[in-house]
Amino acid sequence: MKKVMIVGGEDLSLRLPYMQQLVESNFSITAVGSQDEKAFVASGIPYIKYALNRWVNPLDDLKTIFQLRKIIIQVQPDIVHGFDTKPALYSLCASMFLPVKAGRTINGTGQIFSEASFKNKILRYVFWLLQTIFSWKSAFTIFQNSYDKAMFEAVPTINNSQNFLIQGSGIDCNSLPVKKDYKSNIKQIILVSRMLKNKGIYEFLQAARSIKKKYKNCRFLLIGPLSTEGEYAVPIKDIESYSADVEYLGQRSDVKNIMFLSDLMVLPTSYREGVPRVLLEAGGIGLPLLTTDMPGCSDLVTNGENGWLVAPQRVDELTESLESFLTTSSEELKRMGQVNVALVRDKYSMEVVLAKSIAVYSSLF
Repeated sequence: MKKVMIVGGEDLSLRLPYMQQLVESNFSITAVGSQDEKAFVASGIPYIKYALNRWVNPLDDLKTIFQLRKIIIQVQPDIVHGFDTKPALYSLCASMFLPVKAGRTINGTGQIFSEASFKNKILRYVFWLLQTIFSWKSAFTIFQNSYDKAMFEAVPTINNSQNFLIQGSGIDCNSLPVKKDYKSNIKQIILVSRMLKNKGIYEFLQAARSIKKKYKNCRFLLIGPLSTEGEYAVPIKDIESYSADVEYLGQRSDVKNIMFLSDLMVLPTSYREGVPRVLLEAGGIGLPLLTTDMPGCSDLVTNGENGWLVAPQRVDELTESLESFLTTSSEELKRMGQVNVALVRDKYSMEVVLAKSIAVYSSLF
């Protein structure tokens, strides 16, 4: 039985279904993350918490690397698999000169590749320097979308000898209710995300206000926790200023049920995602999707086939696509939804992702 240590950040519990499936496939799993252990208590999967600063702080980062190294020595895994930018990099660094196969999943490249600011240009240089150094320790690199894979493979200094494309983190399709009725009189349009500017919250609010002036047969819902992430956080007062047009429900535990009762999932992100889980779950339920032409999102949506693609940060295009949705027949919306159900089951299901991941792990020995 091979021992795998899964390293992530504050949302590692989202990968619990993946880890539980690995256990059922005869792997011994230890989870290492920066979130509270509460979500792991009932899972039966051992969990170790470590300190992770999501922002740039070299002293904290060094402490994190040494802490991860101690955990690796303690757990003695055969494989260390890091997810998210910092955990993936630092678990590779912590594994240096230890008898362990270490690898990472590139699930999006984040904010520094989403905006061309001076600060982000510097951070990109640091990013590529670290990726170059630690790629030589990486026994495997898994990419969640084709754009990121191509971007890494265009950098000659990075070790790209063991690259794999496994799209998404695996969706438990059996847990998703599948939509059958597309003939609702009031079309419910939802956005599920943390309240961050780069997730397109303001664009959604502004487009909803424009649409509500012309169409009365629609309802806009905004779902997700408020954020404290500095300059990117959307204040509650800004959301409440659109309360006549958009209902803010906050963080909910029944998101899948709300999706099932909705008619369109919107994610107007300008953030470089892996493959957004919220789009996959909504697609698996049978919703048409409206998102941006960004890596990860455009891997999933073909304009006019299973949803709509718009340019990021373009309220006018988002508004036009919302109007297109509202004037599309229920038969066509049903066809789009059925395309998404089939797509998610065929390419992004837990069974597909698990089989490919196990093949990667097995190739190491």
